[in-house]
Amino acid sequence: MNKKILTTTLLSLLIIGGLGGWWYWRNSPVRQIKKTLETMAELGSSPLGESTIVKALKTQRLAEYFSAAATVEWSSDETTSGGHWVGRDQISQQVLAAKNTVAYQVSLVDLVIKAKRRDPAASAKFTLVAEEESKIRSDTRVWLAEALLLKEGRRWQVAQLIFQPTLRR
Repeated sequence: MNKKILTTTLLSLLIIGGLGGWWYWRNSPVRQIKKTLETMAELGSSPLGESTIVKALKTQRLAEYFSAAATVEWSSDETTSGGHWVGRDQISQQVLAAKNTVAYQVSLVDLVIKAKRRDPAASAKFTLVAEEESKIRSDTRVWLAEALLLKEGRRWQVAQLIFQPTLRR
């Protein structure tokens, strides 16, 4: 009898501990932010052959990951002048215009996230790589990026995104 009670108690504790660990890991702000930024890179990409309707739908979904007053800033390099976009609507319009101009794939490299549990603000630093997909030529651009994220309800949103161009080949 005691052996059954001990076994049941240990099994219950293991299950409760496993569920608690899973919940803790699942609700980790670092994990949530990483998933948010990776999803944004996927939605921000514009693969060859993607229809204009799909581009518009992905851009609309991408815009939901920005706060209403979000800013995107970038400094100039030898081929691009610096600039900024303010607000979810302007960001959405400019991303859709870029998607309709050229096909490209966006990826994140060296992602470093600083976030604490129960803190509604976090930051992320990463390298953003955009590779143009063309039958004629290949063009790769690389930026160092820094993002400020705020938690709105249960979802992380980008409030500020700053790009520093580093490479073009």
